[in-house]
Amino acid sequence: MTKPELRKYVRSLKKGYTQEQLMAMSEDISASLLAEQHVREANCILAYFPLPDEVSVITVIEALVSQGKTVLLPEVVSDTEMVLREYHSRSDLKEGVFGIMEPTGKLFDDYNRIETVLVPGMAFDEKGNRLGRGKGYYDRFFADVEARVGRLPYLIGVAFPFQKFGEIPHSEHDKMMDKVLTL
Repeated sequence: MTKPELRKYVRSLKKGYTQEQLMAMSEDISASLLAEQHVREANCILAYFPLPDEVSVITVIEALVSQGKTVLLPEVVSDTEMVLREYHSRSDLKEGVFGIMEPTGKLFDDYNRIETVLVPGMAFDEKGNRLGRGKGYYDRFFADVEARVGRLPYLIGVAFPFQKFGEIPHSEHDKMMDKVLTL
């Protein structure tokens, strides 16, 4: 399958589940995320505010904030770029460009402090390859982090079980996940 074909296929799989079923799976995945060593031990974590068809990590975000960790969320600022902002509570959110809730907190650019990243995606494979939605925001962002800091934080792909495949199409600029967490 090509990348566009796989995106279309995964969208069709998602439509086979009710919102309640996706939320129930999200709760189990969130519990696993909170138990994950790289999440537990990190002091600074980049997460994402989920779209309705993505694994909801809202309970993870809230738990991390209550533990006193620095939680960052991305904000899309152009057709090619996202920046990071600190997140403290739901009052820090506004609806962004793609209907995604985005942070309004303090701008964050100390990339060296980021220890762990929770990464959404359309599909992942056994080797840690990730297929995003096709805009390239995360790949460009990771390339920028790597150029500035000389390394990437620990990357955890977050997905429903039906989003994980034996192998998916990928390009050399795609950044591999250190771990893909599903149920």
